[in-house]
Amino acid sequence: MTALPDRMTLREFLNWEQAQPDRWEFVDGYAWPMAGTTDAHGQIVLNLGTLIRLKLRGTDCRAFTNTVKVVAANRSTYPDIVVTCDPRDRTDRYTKRHPRLLVEVLSRTTAGDDLSDKFAAYRSIETLAEYLTPDSRKRAVQLWRRNAHGHWELVEDRTDGEMHLETLDLTVPFDDIYEDVEFEANGGRARSGDPDGS
Repeated sequence: MTALPDRMTLREFLNWEQAQPDRWEFVDGYAWPMAGTTDAHGQIVLNLGTLIRLKLRGTDCRAFTNTVKVVAANRSTYPDIVVTCDPRDRTDRYTKRHPRLLVEVLSRTTAGDDLSDKFAAYRSIETLAEYLTPDSRKRAVQLWRRNAHGHWELVEDRTDGEMHLETLDLTVPFDDIYEDVEFEANGGRARSGDPDGS
């Protein structure tokens, strides 16, 4: 995947992308096309999204699975799951700027960015309190949380058991996160080709 050759501002990108048939991300002034995902990646998003949606029913919070953009630090991305409880996010149907929880499912091609530059951009969001990163290549989940002093800490790094999301008061067992997920024998390439992450 390669970026479009022309540099643009974030505002220009957001206006341009609304007219595109496909989804694009914006990084360092350039638009990048979104890659496909593996079935394992998609299953994890569906499993977690279902659990989160059930927890949020009847509340003012909303959850979205890789369908709306999040804008942070001059970057526009499509997180795998976005949870927002902020009324300011009701005014824009395409972009959320005040999420409480973000989930990125790690894959072979995205893990480095999800845990470095993308996470750095997410940390600039004042309302963000937790960042969950389950792995699609193996049974492993990390949970990052902003502490009372505003600093981010890795509070869970597990391969089994359960995770407790304080932002939602929701405990998620690993068996539910990874239900019906089939891993590759070598933990690497997708069965049906290269695309393996968003």
